[in-house]
Amino acid sequence: MAENGVVTKAYERALSEFDIAASEAELSARRGASKQVVIRESVGRAYTESDVTRITERALATFEALLRHEDVDGEVHEIPGAERVLGRLKDLGVAVALGLDSIGHLRSCCSSPWGGRPLRSGGDQQ
Repeated sequence: MAENGVVTKAYERALSEFDIAASEAELSARRGASKQVVIRESVGRAYTESDVTRITERALATFEALLRHEDVDGEVHEIPGAERVLGRLKDLGVAVALGLDSIGHLRSCCSSPWGGRPLRSGGDQQ
């Protein structure tokens, strides 16, 4: 799926609710990192340690809600050609399993007659 900046916008909106500024460049540079870690680090720069956990949980909940909304109503679209590529992999005997985590990030695994391995997706990278 192509997200067209939706994740960065969701970070910005969720953090701004707690008066935390984060630039688009800063957030884009963290692409693929754990969403919770990115939010916690941003919160940690603005709040005392005693407030970090509570604010992080609230900001993460807001972030996840924004992503769910965008997934249904927003700018998330199928990547052109993805269906054709997956069909070709199937024709070659490559088994591809796709699934979504609790907030809609793609998780995938690939296996073939030559072996198998997890595929990295945006949510899997650190």
